[in-house]
Amino acid sequence: MTLTAAILLAGARVPAFDDAVALLPFGDGTLVEYQVEQLRAAGVDVIEVVLGHEAERIIPLVGLDNVEPIVDARWDESAASALRVGATAVPRETVRALIVSVAAPRTAADYRRLLEAHRDGDAPVATLAGDDAPVAVSRAVLAEIRNLRDDAPGLGPIVERHGLRAVPGGGAAISITSRESYAAALRAFGFGLA
Repeated sequence: MTLTAAILLAGARVPAFDDAVALLPFGDGTLVEYQVEQLRAAGVDVIEVVLGHEAERIIPLVGLDNVEPIVDARWDESAASALRVGATAVPRETVRALIVSVAAPRTAADYRRLLEAHRDGDAPVATLAGDDAPVAVSRAVLAEIRNLRDDAPGLGPIVERHGLRAVPGGGAAISITSRESYAAALRAFGFGLA
């Protein structure tokens, strides 16, 4: 069986918002619910939702089959911690995984395109264009992420070591970092203004 996983990074706090970005209204629910729905529709088998800020409020929103909320106790201390926690939770039989920021919503079609390009290509790391773009990684890269040190600057060195395949196309690519970018994301996805 070929297992595809997703690591949904949903623990960070953005100073522009009182609540966690994951809890922002988006479509018919919250941003974290939207992201989980899109990942499931893209054919991801298991979703590990890495939480930190406001974890107790987010956990009930992601209690679905094959969706596991995981609280990263060090979410505010180390950028590498959330990656390591998510990669460690991914089942060992996973052959590829998406790494997705909750603050950078994409559609199921975008995630599907990235997974297909990664499967059909020969690069261990692939990404879509845009800020905070989702990244697809191989089993070997997941093993490296499981061993990231706290002082590691995230995925950068791993991507440099393996190279990166950029996948053309994709829909709206907006990273929600401010009230203005949130409003732009709502418009881009056809959800109007909050």
